[in-house]
Amino acid sequence: ETGAMAWKGSLSVHMKEIRFLLNPRSPIAAGCRDFIQNQHTFFKTLNPSLPMPVRETGDPSHEPLIVAFYDYGHMVDKNVSNMSEAQVTEVIRSLQIEGTKARKAEYPTLPDII
Repeated sequence: ETGAMAWKGSLSVHMKEIRFLLNPRSPIAAGCRDFIQNQHTFFKTLNPSLPMPVRETGDPSHEPLIVAFYDYGHMVDKNVSNMSEAQVTEVIRSLQIEGTKARKAEYPTLPDII
């Protein structure tokens, strides 16, 4: 269980920002919306130095996206349309794994509270 949870507290080590873009009233954004309502605060508590903004749009056709920003301007976005909350969590896990492989800038970072 500890190993399964450890990745959640290491997001800020492997990325610079994780951004959520969605129309909160859109049915295709239900899983992303549920993640934000149920887990966003928990992830932010584990990664206090990591910006995790939620950007809402009124456009009903806007597909929900999660965008991860890494060092050296590297960015990855994932479409999370029609996903469950658990699937959205797995997408975030995949973005964290992507960050473990990305080239890191050489500057000190503050440790997160775990």
